Formats: sequence, structure tokens, C-alpha cells
Amino acid sequence: MRTDILSQPGTPAYICSFPKSGRTWLRFMLAHILVSHYGLPVELDFHTFFAVIPNDEGHPEKGWPAYRFGNEIPCVAASHQAYDKEIHDGHLVVFLLRDPRDVLVSFWLHQSRQFSRYTGDLSSFIRHEKYGIKFLVNYMESWVDATLTKRTLVTTYEDMHADVPAALRAVCVFLGIPASEEEIFAAASNGSFQRMQALELRGGIAGHRYDRSDKSALRVRRGLVRGYSEHLRAADEKYIGSVIASATAGVQAMLGRTGYQAR
Repeated sequence: MRTDILSQPGTPAYICSFPKSGRTWLRFMLAHILVSHYGLPVELDFHTFFAVIPNDEGHPEKGWPAYRFGNEIPCVAASHQAYDKEIHDGHLVVFLLRDPRDVLVSFWLHQSRQFSRYTGDLSSFIRHEKYGIKFLVNYMESWVDATLTKRTLVTTYEDMHADVPAALRAVCVFLGIPASEEEIFAAASNGSFQRMQALELRGGIAGHRYDRSDKSALRVRRGLVRGYSEHLRAADEKYIGSVIASATAGVQAMLGRTGYQAR
């Protein structure tokens, strides 16, 4: 039985993903839709959006203690946790994917520049048991069966880049949020890279203390698809491909939805 959550509402839906897959972007836009549609008295930034869509944890600034709206709105929480039947079974889940090469580059910068938890180079990071490609593949493996059910909507960072309103519309329909086209397009506009980065530069993110003058440390860093090529060496990309090639067909199919193809 879970003991970490003190005030969780009854049946939240979840936005689930491996770290650095675009969750902040999706959460920020969906929070804008909820604020607009339900007339919530909150001005959104990277502190207050946890009041609308909290993390599924007990953190006072980012988790359920920060959640302000109880049963006033559809309850949606965000999580990076591997699939757990006790937590996720019976709940709607929006599962967010991103090209694993982009994920690992962004995760390395996140751990080394924002958190200062990792001091090694990218090549060693992608081979690290706690952070690297094997960890990512194991996470994906935990979710394979769940993503095949009708209670899970799979979307990708690449889908959002290609057509933000369409991706948001699909999420809202799946979660039963009756958003108007005006609300969807306004949320997409508020979720532009330029606006989100400017917001982070001004105020940072709740629960994080980091050097915002270091562009590589920012959560809203570049917002690119296939930007990994500027950081990843050919040998490292080959290693990533070899690990994915040895994964189950389910994992390979999931990652293939991002447009991933081994070179």
C-alpha cells in the first residue's frame, strides 16, 4: 500500500513519461486549458502549474500538497514512475514518448547542469545503469502492456511538434475535458518555446535551485526534434541502437512511434 501520498483525490488521470520526454510542455499547455475552461483563479508559471496538475508525490511545492482545486476540475497528475499495477491500473493514462537519443542527451544535461548529480561525459552517461539507455529500455518495458489498453493514450513529443493543437485536442478528448478550439489554440500559443523559456528565465521552476544563466541547465532548453546529433557521437548512437535492438518487440514498437530508426 502507498504511504507517500497524504491527500490524493480519488481517481486521477496520469501523464506518464520517462524524464525529458516533453512532460513539462504538455503539462503547461494542458494546465492552460484547465485554467481557461474552468475559470480557475491562477496565473500560470512554472510554480503555479503544479497547483493545477501536480506531480504524483508528496513534495510540498510540486506534489499533491500543492494541488489547489480538489474536485473542481478533472484531476490529472504527472509521473515518471515505471508502471505499477497498484498505482496505475484502472486510471486513464496519457503516455508520452520521445526519440530516445534526444531523451538521453537532454537527461544528461539535466542531471549534470541543472542538478549537478552527474559529472561524467555523455558517452559514460548513456552506458550508466541508473541513467542510460538500459534504464530507459527497462522503463519502457514496464509500460508495454499498459499502452496497448483502451485506458492509455500514447502520444509523442514529435507528434506535438508536428501539430500542437491536434495533439492537445486528442489528449482533451481522451481525458474528457470539453475544451473549445479557442482554448486549445490559446494553450498552444502559451506553450510556445519562446514564451516558456522566457517564463523559466524570469522565475525558475518550483523546487529547483539552479543557474538560469546557463542555457544548458534550463528545463526549456532548445525544444528541438532530432537535436541529439549535435552531442551524440556515432559510436554512442550505435551503442544505443544495439541495446534497443536487443529489447523486446514491444519496446521497439513503442520507440518506433517517435520515428526512431537505428542507424
